[in-house]
Amino acid sequence: VPVGSSAYLVSKSRAAGDLRVVLTDGSGRTELVTLFDGPTTGGIDGIEGLAIQQWTADVEPGAYRVRWQLTVGEHREHRDYLITVGEPAAEASQPEL
Repeated sequence: VPVGSSAYLVSKSRAAGDLRVVLTDGSGRTELVTLFDGPTTGGIDGIEGLAIQQWTADVEPGAYRVRWQLTVGEHREHRDYLITVGEPAAEASQPEL
């Protein structure tokens, strides 16, 4: 993901619960920013349980993790996805007419 560009964070949950999405450092030890924190629906068919968040990579270039944490009652589980934020994309030059 280039610095300053947008990405979509997508999750699919079978059970309704509280969803928390955070950006962590590359090791996963330090939470840097909460990207989403709220209720989510659940479902196994089609778009039921689908949550889509747009995120702008306004961080320094480097390695990060996006962590999805779902809590349903006393049960809590999480998934981490490694991402790399790179240098800003170069502006595409327009040909002269």
